[in-house]
Amino acid sequence: MPRHAQQPILVNKRTPLRPATQATDLYVSRGQPARSIVPVVNRGVKLLVEDQFESITVHGLGAAIPVALRTALTIQAKLHHQATLCPTTTTVTLFDDCHQDQRQQQRRSSSTATAPTASVDSAFNTTTESHNDDEFVTCTRNNSAIHIVISLTQAARAKLTA
Repeated sequence: MPRHAQQPILVNKRTPLRPATQATDLYVSRGQPARSIVPVVNRGVKLLVEDQFESITVHGLGAAIPVALRTALTIQAKLHHQATLCPTTTTVTLFDDCHQDQRQQQRRSSSTATAPTASVDSAFNTTTESHNDDEFVTCTRNNSAIHIVISLTQAARAKLTA
């Protein structure tokens, strides 16, 4: 029997850690349909054209990578392809709270001869803390991320400053 089938573990995914947000950072999520990226696109164009920032960065994590790509390409199209895109992919370590109820485990162990263990699927790195009847485990996992730096071309920047 697989190890993860012996002990049900509830995983609570924490919000990803990210550095201090700057005015030029645009974060997108996977829950954004095509029409809801319009405000993000408009903000990006405004930052580059009206506020004249050197560059902006569109960030996407995991399933939001296609949304980040679509957002960056839409910004480039709105600027009539007078913007350059410089994508960078990274792997981000995410932390999750795994929770296992010891009472469920004790009920199971009373019906079987084996003692309960505190193991978690080998795909996770874990740290265990025990509190009363509950066992809390901090799990780590990796996820892909993309950061797309968008900047105006020299010709477009010269037109804005003239």
